[in-house]
Amino acid sequence: MQTKPPYTLGYLNFAACCSLFKQLVFDYQERDVDGSMMQVAEKIVAKCNGLPLAVKAIGNVCRIEYNLESWMDILESKEWKPNIQSGDCLPVLKLSYDRMPPHLKPCFAFFALFPKDYPFNMERIIKLWMSLGLINNSNGKELEDVGRDYIKQLLERSMIQLIEKKDSEPEQTLAMHDLLHDLAQHVAGNEVSRRKLEMTSDLSEDQMEKKFDVSEASTTRYLSLVAPQDNAEHIELGNKTLMDILQHCKGSKILRLVLVLTWETTSSVPVEIPCNMLKTWRHIRALDFSHAAIATLPESIGNLKLLSYLNVSNTELEFLPDSIFNLYNLQTLEFGHCPLLKLPNGIGQLINLRHLNNNSDYPCCLPYGIGLLTNLKSLKAFVIGKGTSDCNISELKYLAFLKGSLNIFGLNNVSDIEDAKAVNLQKKRYIEQLELNFRCDYEFSIYDHEPEGIRREISEELLEVLKPHQNIIELKIFSYSGSSFPKWVGNKSFTKLANVKLAAFHCRLLPPLGQLPSLKYLEIQAAYKVRYIGHEFFGVNAATQGFQSLETSEIEHMSTSFSPQLVTLPSALSSALTTLVLMDCTKLSTILTLPSLSHLGLFGKFHKMLLLKSHLPQLKTIVVSWSHEMTSLDLNNQNVRSLEALNIYGCAGLESIDGLNKLLSLKRLSITMCPQLFIEPEEHFPPSLDRYEVRGCGDIDYVSKDYRPGSGLADDDLGVRINMMSL
Repeated sequence: MQTKPPYTLGYLNFAACCSLFKQLVFDYQERDVDGSMMQVAEKIVAKCNGLPLAVKAIGNVCRIEYNLESWMDILESKEWKPNIQSGDCLPVLKLSYDRMPPHLKPCFAFFALFPKDYPFNMERIIKLWMSLGLINNSNGKELEDVGRDYIKQLLERSMIQLIEKKDSEPEQTLAMHDLLHDLAQHVAGNEVSRRKLEMTSDLSEDQMEKKFDVSEASTTRYLSLVAPQDNAEHIELGNKTLMDILQHCKGSKILRLVLVLTWETTSSVPVEIPCNMLKTWRHIRALDFSHAAIATLPESIGNLKLLSYLNVSNTELEFLPDSIFNLYNLQTLEFGHCPLLKLPNGIGQLINLRHLNNNSDYPCCLPYGIGLLTNLKSLKAFVIGKGTSDCNISELKYLAFLKGSLNIFGLNNVSDIEDAKAVNLQKKRYIEQLELNFRCDYEFSIYDHEPEGIRREISEELLEVLKPHQNIIELKIFSYSGSSFPKWVGNKSFTKLANVKLAAFHCRLLPPLGQLPSLKYLEIQAAYKVRYIGHEFFGVNAATQGFQSLETSEIEHMSTSFSPQLVTLPSALSSALTTLVLMDCTKLSTILTLPSLSHLGLFGKFHKMLLLKSHLPQLKTIVVSWSHEMTSLDLNNQNVRSLEALNIYGCAGLESIDGLNKLLSLKRLSITMCPQLFIEPEEHFPPSLDRYEVRGCGDIDYVSKDYRPGSGLADDDLGVRINMMSL
């Protein structure tokens, strides 16, 4: 079964292999070590010839099939071939595959669609499995939950890997070891075909035939078309290759999936939807053209009656054809981050729809009839309109099975409070992330403007009746015009609420968020009328007890030229707070003791005495960005003597940095886009620096020491949020 030269892997001695096997098998659930099973285990380990991946693969099988009879079958398997001694691990991996339950085998082979090192989104994989009939729901569970069980089983067998999730990533990502990818390709055979979109016009018809011939097309069930990873300049030539490949599949009765794949380095792939071919793909189950630069979908797509999955996210579509609502078997429809202007009426005809992803910074209004989709499990954006043909908030009450994230836009278009009461969000127990936005987008001014379309007293009553279930873990409220928040915002009964963002609101006082026992991340943005943060922020009798779990806080635009300005932060902020971001808080002259604060972000205007008067004993990282009016930065403060990382970005008026050479603990330094700053690294920088970067400062175009482009000097400490804000 070997199709490539053997891989040369590192080897472990026998004792180390036995230790690894024992850790995987016997230490699992603290099992007692049976003497006879240990003897068989040692013989199995010996057959692995020191290959750690082989030990891990077979060890996971033995853990799952924990009985002597199964172990003897493994030991006596014919897959143990002599060539494992040369480092060929594939036979052992094949043995692991052979012992999978039948329902997992096609799901594992499915990953051959993706190129090596390609990260795949877990929820996307599950939805594709569902559309292709690879998930069996005979036990009565929801298909999505069964799919997650399949993923869990593959992870337990180490056939796939879970990539560590970052806070900025809403969903889990999976990966596969190169050797296991080879195995997936082998077991998939001719049913799975993965083709690279060639970015050259030098491909002759004969060469095209060799790459994808008619005989191959006759056996291909799943087809993926992979864009180049380097985003070539002449990427438009890839469309010719795409059309050539698809031409071979014209009229195929076996083709079930067409998938266009792009990399993070590839913005989009300009492709054309083959209208004449769509008519012939009557057996197709899934089409994924996400990130393809398509501007229209042909009406003929309505002929694909068996289509269950359609993804046109991140494309250039402005309209969807009316015929799309003829797809009665559609389970998943994704058009997130498209410039859609309007959805056609008739969405209520998609009675089998389970997932509707319309996530966007400017989501278009949903048509009336969304409430008929009673099978919906996920809906990214519920956008309320003004017209009679637009979606009404009352339709939410019929969507009883929504799970995960729900973003409600256009609350300023609600005209009847009774419609909002009928929604009864408190009963939607599976909603974990809730966003309540009184606008239909995320745009708002940092200045105090009265919102349009809704009276202040109505917005207060509306937010009151939209109280969610206590299971939510994330809450966001945008563009609220009420004079105070309802009592449920910050109520300690929300024991799971960990992330809160309040933006563009007109309340003078903040809600008692300090009462939330699990709050870890807090962002306050454009608090137009807040001047002081007092004990009310911590809750009744909670001035010294609030925010026990808070780790990160971002406070932005707490002051503007048209409203009172924030003067003080409360002295009782959480002792666990590690990250604080302030933007345009010009009247805030001091931050009282925060014993755990290690990362501070200062964006826009800030008081010149802030760093000098604050007491921050554990401060390790400072990011100063877009402070155009600042002419000097004074670091002559004991507070910053233990500073390890400093990032100064986009400060157009900055002329000097005082005390920089006294920061003897500083390891990393980045100064970028400060044209008035004339600085000499050898003269002004402390000797402790491990690496630094100076770009666009004074007469220095670029100079660096051991700097790795793209890594970001602040990434290690402040994470994705502060780094993105600094950019």
